[in-house]
Amino acid sequence: MGWTDSHLHLFIAGRTMYGVPDPEMFDEDEEIFAEKRHKLVDLAPAGESSFIYQYDFGDNWQPR
Repeated sequence: MGWTDSHLHLFIAGRTMYGVPDPEMFDEDEEIFAEKRHKLVDLAPAGESSFIYQYDFGDNWQPR
C-alpha cells in the first residue's frame, strides 16, 4: 500500500490493541502487541469479526 509509517497508528480488535508499543503514548496498564508479529487476518479471521484502524492520533481520523 506504500505506507511509510509516518504516523502513529493502532489496530484495535475487541479489547486488544496492536501497533508500535510506545510508553510515551499509552498508560503502563495498556498492553500494545507488536504489529509486526501479527497479520490482519489474525484480527478478523474469516470475516467473522471486525477491527478498528486508528491512524494519526493527532488528527483523530475517523471513517465515514
